[in-house]
Amino acid sequence: MLPERVLVAGATGNQGGAVARHLMERGIEVYALTRDEYGDSSRELDELGAHIVEANLRDKESLHDAVREGDVDAVYCVTTPIEGPDAEIEQGTNLGEVAAEHGVEQFVFSSVWGADEDTGISFSSPSIQSSADWPIWICRSPSCDQSRSCRIWSVCAMTS
Repeated sequence: MLPERVLVAGATGNQGGAVARHLMERGIEVYALTRDEYGDSSRELDELGAHIVEANLRDKESLHDAVREGDVDAVYCVTTPIEGPDAEIEQGTNLGEVAAEHGVEQFVFSSVWGADEDTGISFSSPSIQSSADWPIWICRSPSCDQSRSCRIWSVCAMTS
């Protein structure tokens, strides 16, 4: 069953923006999470019908507000590597924990292709390493009791 309301983290970026537009084209209500609700990309999404929600992935209280505002039943999470791997892990962890606390039924984390595989290639990119570490966290998260609160958790590996 498709979700009715989806919070899209990274909605003003390339990947998150494409996901947000795709969902709206299919009639799904989108809550576009952004750090700047007045930016050009935010205004464009607003004009397309998205609900613009200002929050920061490193600020859990703002994420609680964003999830409550939309009363969402699904979250799509793409993080930003700009601040480094530790910050990227914190971003995904924060949104994952908040989603679980609010009983969000579906959580999709967008990672990188091959991050979970032993390819024999050392991780020269801290972003790839943080993408490899975060899915491991989601499987061990104390806030994610698979018998009741997690429902459906997905890790997507994007190739481009």
